[in-house]
Amino acid sequence: MPKQKLFLKAVSIALVINFAMFLIEIGFGFYANSLALMLDATDFLGDSLNYGIAIFVLSKPKKWQSVSALIKASFMLSFGIYVLTSGVYRVLTDIQPNGKIMIYVSFFALIANASVSYLLFKFRNGSSNQQSVWLCSRNDTINNLITIVAGVFTLLYYSKWPDLIVAMVMSFLAISSAGKIFQQVKKELNDFKF
Repeated sequence: MPKQKLFLKAVSIALVINFAMFLIEIGFGFYANSLALMLDATDFLGDSLNYGIAIFVLSKPKKWQSVSALIKASFMLSFGIYVLTSGVYRVLTDIQPNGKIMIYVSFFALIANASVSYLLFKFRNGSSNQQSVWLCSRNDTINNLITIVAGVFTLLYYSKWPDLIVAMVMSFLAISSAGKIFQQVKKELNDFKF
């Protein structure tokens, strides 16, 4: 099977998994008062949109694939900034997340994201379009691991700080990944004449 068809199949599966996880995690995020879960759910939604864009531009000329990666990087950057501002708000409130729900939901999300990461691993060094899809799934897997750890500490110490710290790490990952994609897109677009 040609690499493009393999990529299309992998990204289509990733889209379905991510959108389903968005619906699950957003509900539990609000129920558990967990900023990390709500933000991870938002990231699932962003990734679903990103995967949809990746599928749409797959048969388009390479310059449009680069432009789509630019859009996806902008989503990542926006997500990172949103996390930072939400974290500042949470510092000023006494909202206490539910550590047990954070652990259970993040574990389920981890299985989903690890599966998607496995599907997309072989495309991690491809075009900016493929690289951006891989980075989305890799970041989600890392986010789930650290949210599980935060849930454990939240449960043990009944503290909002583990949830906030994880949210800040998610923010750093999103912003740094966006920067990496912006650099790759800049290289690719320099080779095109519009």
